[in-house]
Amino acid sequence: SAEPFVDDSVPPVPLVKRVWRQVLRLVRRPNPADIAYSQQKFPGLPADEVKKGIAKFKALTGRFASVSVEEVAKDCFRIHKS
Repeated sequence: SAEPFVDDSVPPVPLVKRVWRQVLRLVRRPNPADIAYSQQKFPGLPADEVKKGIAKFKALTGRFASVSVEEVAKDCFRIHKS
């Protein structure tokens, strides 16, 4: 029976180190060029646009009468029943 090939010349990366690398990728400081591109490609959504969208739903369905929108941060909205 053939044994599987194992490369002993390069030690395996410990699990903790691999997990830590993944965490660092998630929280790393973004590249300014990436931020600029993202802001150009996805400029955001003003609260008025969200409110207009809900108003259209209200007009089309006759529902959502007690739904309101509150901007809690840039491009982050709380949509709730009042």
